[in-house]
Amino acid sequence: MQTTNGTTMYSNRLLFTSLGLLLFSSFLLPTSGSATNNYDDNTEFIRTSCNTSSDPKLCFSSLSMYATTINKNPSSLVKQSISVAILNANDSAHYFENLFESHKNEYNFSDPDSHRAASALQACIETFNSAIYEMNQSLIEMHNIETSSSSDVNFMKSNVLTWMPSAVIDERTCTDESEDVNMGPVKKEVVIDRVNQVMGLTNVAVSLVNNLYRLLI
Repeated sequence: MQTTNGTTMYSNRLLFTSLGLLLFSSFLLPTSGSATNNYDDNTEFIRTSCNTSSDPKLCFSSLSMYATTINKNPSSLVKQSISVAILNANDSAHYFENLFESHKNEYNFSDPDSHRAASALQACIETFNSAIYEMNQSLIEMHNIETSSSSDVNFMKSNVLTWMPSAVIDERTCTDESEDVNMGPVKKEVVIDRVNQVMGLTNVAVSLVNNLYRLLI
């Protein structure tokens, strides 16, 4: 994506891509079960489903608090995992924006190394916004799949199966751009650690999407 207004445009994109979460507000807050046995069943469903994910421990720890909301529904499980990934990616994108804003006066854009350092951080902001957009579109498309009587349902499922892995690629691009760069006033390890945390959650969502749709198209 090309930008012309710096972080203002990044923030606008973040706001736009976050709007889709409003359609799924029930997935954003943890809930508790009204009956212990039912809650235990819901939790066990998540544990079993997470065993086939990219990271069973991370999957369960990030989703078990939503056991009652998920309610043993495979589609709800996937939508919740995408919502969690979006929220964490959104937090990191805002963090990168604030990081750039707080240090931008320290960058000397006429110096090649300093320019590369600033560009690497800007690339993280841009690629995370792209990832958020793709995950948000996936969430909306899942809603369309469940409410549509169209014959294009398989095509919509293919969209989700394409957009979610693309989000991981975008997130990974941030670490690729930063790998061989001295990021100046910004600690590279902090950036990479945040990226890896978000990538872990997005990979979990990708694996759950694959488990849900790969046999249905």
